[in-house]
Amino acid sequence: MRSWYFGIEDGTKIQEIYQALKIFTSLCYAPENQLIFPLENGDTVLWANTRCLHARSGYQSTTEDNRSIFGCYFMWDIIKSRIRVIRDKLNLPENQNSL
Repeated sequence: MRSWYFGIEDGTKIQEIYQALKIFTSLCYAPENQLIFPLENGDTVLWANTRCLHARSGYQSTTEDNRSIFGCYFMWDIIKSRIRVIRDKLNLPENQNSL
């Protein structure tokens, strides 16, 4: 592992890090730790990037398909405020389940 943090004399620590990364990777790929769902045209997904890992599986594209991924940054208090407004307008319960 190349890092300014670990000196070359710290080989034991580096091996421990590699072993931990191998375990972490196997846990990430374990089916019971994954949430997999297909997205349809026009679907939007929001996630807190600091609390989850995200990825995608492969997809087939054709010349007719346009695939766009847009990134943005937002403040959670704005999202939560919009959700409260929509719930009030639709008379939805405050603790409504979501995916």
